[in-house]
Amino acid sequence: MVIEVQAGFHKSFQIEKFRKSEQGILRKLAQHWYLTRSGGEIKVANARYSYLLMKPLKEFSEMFNIDREILCVFSEYAQFEPRTIDVFDQIHAMHSGARLENVCHILVSQDPDVSEKVDKVVDEDPESPLVIPFTYTELYENYNENVISNKFRTSYFSRNLFDYRNPLKKEIFFFGRSEIVNDVVDRHKSGEHSGLFGLRKSGKTSIVYAIERALSYQGFISVGFDCETPATHGLRWYELLQRVVSKYKDVRESTVKIDFTGRYTESNAAESFPQDMLAIYNSKKRIRTLLIFDEIERITPGTAASAHWNDQPDFIYFWQTLRAFYQLHTEVLTYLVVGTNPKSVEEVRLLGHENPIFASIPPRYIPCFDVDQVSEMVRGLGAYMGLRFSTDICARLTSEFGGHPFLIRLMCSHIHEKIKGDRPVEVDRSVYRVSGTEYALFAEEFLEMMIGVLRESFYEEYEMLVYLASGDYDTFSEISAEYPELVRHLMGYGLIQRGQQGYEFNLEILRDYVLKKERKISLLKTNDQQVSHISGLRNKLERDLRDTFKTVLKSVHGTAKATERVLAALPGHRRVTFAGTALNDLLDRTKSPLFFLEIIQLLSKDWETLGRIFEGLTKDAVLFHLHYINEHGRPDAHGKEVSKDQVNQLDCSFPAVQTPLDNF
Repeated sequence: MVIEVQAGFHKSFQIEKFRKSEQGILRKLAQHWYLTRSGGEIKVANARYSYLLMKPLKEFSEMFNIDREILCVFSEYAQFEPRTIDVFDQIHAMHSGARLENVCHILVSQDPDVSEKVDKVVDEDPESPLVIPFTYTELYENYNENVISNKFRTSYFSRNLFDYRNPLKKEIFFFGRSEIVNDVVDRHKSGEHSGLFGLRKSGKTSIVYAIERALSYQGFISVGFDCETPATHGLRWYELLQRVVSKYKDVRESTVKIDFTGRYTESNAAESFPQDMLAIYNSKKRIRTLLIFDEIERITPGTAASAHWNDQPDFIYFWQTLRAFYQLHTEVLTYLVVGTNPKSVEEVRLLGHENPIFASIPPRYIPCFDVDQVSEMVRGLGAYMGLRFSTDICARLTSEFGGHPFLIRLMCSHIHEKIKGDRPVEVDRSVYRVSGTEYALFAEEFLEMMIGVLRESFYEEYEMLVYLASGDYDTFSEISAEYPELVRHLMGYGLIQRGQQGYEFNLEILRDYVLKKERKISLLKTNDQQVSHISGLRNKLERDLRDTFKTVLKSVHGTAKATERVLAALPGHRRVTFAGTALNDLLDRTKSPLFFLEIIQLLSKDWETLGRIFEGLTKDAVLFHLHYINEHGRPDAHGKEVSKDQVNQLDCSFPAVQTPLDNF
């Protein structure tokens, strides 16, 4: 609720704390604002700033969604420096108990170019708050009642707060996940582990950042490991144990001496680990630490990014060591595993061994937003952009996009781009309808990002979506009865829900997308059509492989060395044939003399260089798909019939290798 205030100074406001030039500006501001608190000066590094707190009057408050005190900082320096933005965070920390706006602030600078420089900072950091820049001249010599409102309109309404596609590292634009964050933190404090699972773009990483912030606020420590990077999955189990100890020591800022020499080998790592962890724990204030393993699939058998995690018992030995330590020392650590699929904690046995973390980490899926959460996010951000979303529109967003916040934000971003003219403005049904039609096409790439991982790594789950989308309810029901975990996962992802008549999609655009994706195959009724379709995919793949391989090899090794590597991958007689051929000719997009099998052989022999194209996929997985395509993906050349099973596998293999190429 907005509490009405009158323009002027609060009785305790001390204007004498400010410089004369600033006092003149404050008297101007007090004509249209309520100046509540005179903060005085704050020193940051070698710079000094004056600040105050103020509240807008009712009309201004309603127009720009400001119902709390807003922070205003004076910078008397002739040149604006980006670090000035950090001042706002420090002042906020000093007034943590106050009801301050955290989305927008006012900066008054002596720099005549402050607006352009602030815009540059915002462009580089889209998560930065709204900083409304003024010069001393604007607020004193040229001041009138419209100066501030016009500048707010420019800063607010031009910035697209919905269009943020990276994980949120800060609090200000983070919505709707406080229950999950609090639950994980509470479980950690109680000495319990947690699991967090969801599709790409479900907000997993943003939640992890929020958990880390919450732990830090409460005096706890977290240590994160990104299993997607080769710096993690490239390590053997005993090397990763050493990495855990090393990072734990660094985060704790422990001075305890640890000699790693010869102590983290396959034979002794499990003994060294508890000794070192306890030494670090006892060297500082004794507080429990949360170990966070993000993208856990990349070190889980069956989906791992390195062969030793995929095919060897590294996963078993690593978690056996951690589990054994935890069982004896629950006060030292807990762990949080984060990923797409909860296989790592649901499978009883892996690689013929008992799974050390089976049933010890309860899997929790990231839920979709309900209508109240959607309203909070959409209305909160929309108000800063001059967009007013009605209850009806919020309900439509929730229903049509299944409560998926990322897709909803993108839709609202599209609405923002479509609306021209004066603001604030009501987002009505006509605007929504037109925007929605256009957005359906625009959203396909993001739907692919969300569910592409299912098609690549968890094809059984993707196949269930195909059955449901195509109306093959009998097959869907038959498989779900035998493998209920597939349905449980799909429901956990927020992709499907159980209705009165059976299962249905949680969002229609996904159903339409899956059908469109599969129609390319299902509509190919004759063998000739199937052959033509497959050949087209193969031709594109061959061209793109040659082109991309040439670019990567040349950039990493230079033209001469790259040419040598290509020739070295060829059989002896072919190497002689093409000796002296230029790199551009060897890997020409359309005229390359190399066979498809030789392109595959080049990738196999130089995986260290070319494997970076296929981030997240193992060498074995990529080679499997390419060899299958080589064997079955040229039916036009052999006059072969193509079976349904071959078509289905090819429709899996082609995108598995083509998508990374397109994204590279």
